[in-house]
Amino acid sequence: MRTLIFFLILSFAHLTIAQTQADTLALIEMVELGNNKEFKKALAKANEFLNRTDMLDVYSVKSQLLVYLERMDEAEENYEKALKIYPTSYHLYFDYGVLLNNVKKNDKSIENLTLAFKYAETDEEKSAALTSRAAVYSSFRESLKAYEDLIKALEFYPDNVATLVNLGAVCDDINKFDEAIKHLVRAVELAPDFIGGYLNLGFRYQEKGDYKTSLLYFDKVLSMDDKEPLGYSNRAYTYLMMGDTKKAMKDIKKSIELFPTNSYAYMVEALILIENGKKKEACESLSTAITHGFTERYGPKVQELQKEHCK
Repeated sequence: MRTLIFFLILSFAHLTIAQTQADTLALIEMVELGNNKEFKKALAKANEFLNRTDMLDVYSVKSQLLVYLERMDEAEENYEKALKIYPTSYHLYFDYGVLLNNVKKNDKSIENLTLAFKYAETDEEKSAALTSRAAVYSSFRESLKAYEDLIKALEFYPDNVATLVNLGAVCDDINKFDEAIKHLVRAVELAPDFIGGYLNLGFRYQEKGDYKTSLLYFDKVLSMDDKEPLGYSNRAYTYLMMGDTKKAMKDIKKSIELFPTNSYAYMVEALILIENGKKKEACESLSTAITHGFTERYGPKVQELQKEHCK
């Protein structure tokens, strides 16, 4: 969910070589300003650069800076301008597709990621385009299309950790639970410090009803980062399923403290409160879950709980 935190820095990695020493120094300064979160100063440098030359990747960086400054319409306009100059650029289509997904323009996001795949020059680029397109399909519950893209992405780059982790999640959506675990185990073998792999493994075992194994993975997550809110919310649900509502409530309170807009956490809190006989408080938590977008992301479970417990 939060891989896009690294969007700006990752995209800086594919900047092309500047033509002059002055341009090289300007690029270095722009990158340093962006990575230090001095976005307005970095944007000014990008504009100065583009006044001198139409360097492809600076357009992409400029759009990303505009995203961080919450100037989304300008970011889109800048990508459209750049694509008129560079109509076969993998990087522009890829970055624009990711931006469009961020602002929920799914159809246009898929269109641009499809073009990114078309113009990709390396297997890694093809895999990245398909993996990102799969994430868009998954966001509006087109799980079979997402699965097909991810399987194809692995053919191009079998050791892509992001692909393996996303495939684990999508396999779960289409009831391929054992396959999900296989991909996630491979992901943590390749990237033993990647917390998301352990988090998703815990969730997969939770879905299978193997709560002891699930708990081990969530404990691992929180040993790696004791401020990971999804570790607490998922461990809370596991404790609830194991009958320990005291530990479950402690964990869910910590999760909400760390991530107060996580709709899933409020649903879990409601389940704990229902188990403790506190239906009034549970109904308040269910309403908060809806406010924070639970239905759009996970489906109608909260409404079903309201119908049962909040009459």
